[in-house]
Parts: sequence; structure tokens; C-alpha cells
Amino acid sequence: SHELPDAHGRMHKVSFTDDVVAIYGGQEAANQEARVRFFQTLEELYTANLKRLKAWCNSHQVSFIGHLLVEEDPLEFIKTQAYPSRALAVFDIPGCDVIGGFNPLKQNMALAMARLVASSRSRRGILSESFGAFGHGLRVEDISTVLSWQAQRGVTTLVPHALFYSTRGDRKDECPPDLMSEPFWSKMPELLVDFSSQMHNHWDDDSSYDAVYYPIESIQGLYNPQKPTHAMGVSDAMIRKCVNLTNQGVEFDIVDDRGIRQRLYQYSRLHIPQGIILPTEVQKKVDTFKDQGGTLVLYDRIVQRRLNIWNVIEPLLKSGDY
Repeated sequence: SHELPDAHGRMHKVSFTDDVVAIYGGQEAANQEARVRFFQTLEELYTANLKRLKAWCNSHQVSFIGHLLVEEDPLEFIKTQAYPSRALAVFDIPGCDVIGGFNPLKQNMALAMARLVASSRSRRGILSESFGAFGHGLRVEDISTVLSWQAQRGVTTLVPHALFYSTRGDRKDECPPDLMSEPFWSKMPELLVDFSSQMHNHWDDDSSYDAVYYPIESIQGLYNPQKPTHAMGVSDAMIRKCVNLTNQGVEFDIVDDRGIRQRLYQYSRLHIPQGIILPTEVQKKVDTFKDQGGTLVLYDRIVQRRLNIWNVIEPLLKSGDY
């Protein structure tokens, strides 16, 4: 298809072939800029397709709701969705997938991303596709635990896992509650009433004092498909930060560039994992946040150089303790 190179040239006025060659190069500014341009092109094409689906749904009086793939790994999330928060923003109700093996340490980050999009884009709540692969050991109390966790973090719409189920073959370990025998059927109305009560109590709760910056541009700029080590380091740092906050019992929100511009004033602390690249507008907002008494929590390497299309965070280190 010529759509990708044509769109790339139209958007950036540079040679698509030259940028592809640069993507596989080193970690100089020119290489990183080429990678970000490439992801911007992917983002444009990807969200355009999502918008076509949304337009069709809305024209037939249907809401366009859903989640994206590989939400629990930032590098894989960005490789497959280009700019995840902007892709999620196309949905009327953005969401995540709690498919099985309930693990808040991993799933907090995916749900926080959906919450970011819902709050910053004024969406009608948060979707969670749930209970797809929880296995035949799923108990009523397990369902109650997951529903309570979801409600307390802003989920307003529950969707049963969409794939077919079987007691044989590759999907034999899946067992959603709608196929379970008693006592699940008799308990579900009570569980859903309790979920609804918790949901209404928590949807307007803006009690998080901590925000974690999702280093999308850093991962894009550092990602060399042949040598992904640098991008993997940033991705792993993001995972570690979210896991550590969860282990410490700290409620946190995720913010992207839009969240930084619109909502940073709501928080007391901003955590920036190993995201060594910040868009210029984001850096200005972070500078203001710091000057007005906000606390920055910075990690790992700081690259002390400026790029043409963004600035790095080295200037933030010139005053104060972080």
C-alpha cells in the first residue's frame, strides 16, 4: 500500500525512505526525530480508521465503545496503537480489559490510562471488559473483589468477554460468570447493585495527589526495532513506577501531554519515570508546576541535550531537590 509513505510525506515533508533508514540507526537526535515522525504518521492513519468506525456506529445510534490491545506493557502498547491515549479518545466510552488472573499491580496502569482519557476528554465513563479467562476456579467472592476494585477506580460499564467459550480445546480454561451454574446467577444481582453503589460514590472522586507521566514520546523516539533496549528501559521504568505506587497503597493518575497541559494543577506530585524526552509544551507546564511548589519525582538517566522538536528535562534539575 502507498498509503503509509504518501501520508508520511504529506504530513512531514520529508522522505519516507530516509526516515525508515534513520529509524534503524543510532540514538542521535535525527534518528529519534525520524521515529517520532513515523509514529505520528501511524497515529494519524490508525485513529482515522477508528473514527470511521465511530462515525458508522453513531450514525446508527450506537455508541462506539472498547479497549485497545497489550495495555499492560507500554512499549507493546505504543508499537501496536501508536499513541494509545489519543486512540482511546476516539471511543465514546474508553476502556480496558480485565481478562483474567486479577493482578492490580499490572492492571492499575491500564485502568488509569482509560480514566485519563475519560476525564480529560469528557467521556461518559469507563468500560471494562471482564472475566474472560478467569478459569473454572472463579468464585463469587472473586467476582465481588474485581467489581469493587473496578468501581473504586471509575469503571461505569461492564462488558462480558466477547469471545466464544468452550469446555474443550484451547479455550477450556475460560469460564465467564454468565455460563456458570448456581450460585452465580442468584448472586449476580446483589453483586451488580453493590458495584453500582460503589461506582456512584467514586466516579467524581478526584482524590489522587500523584500523577505519573506516560513517556510516550520517549518510547517512540528511542524505539529501534532491531535494538529495542533503550525503549524497553523506559517501558520497564513506567511499569516499575506504577507497581511501586500500587504496592505502597498510593492512588495515582496517569497523564499524557494533554493531561499535563490541562490538569497538572490538580496534583501535588508528578512522577516522571525514565522518560528522557518531553515535548516542549509539556516541559513548560512542568517548569511552572515546579515553580509553584509542585513536587517532581525523577528517575534514572537524564539526557542533557536538546532536540529540534522537543526538549529534555535536564533544565528541571537546576534547582530544588527531587
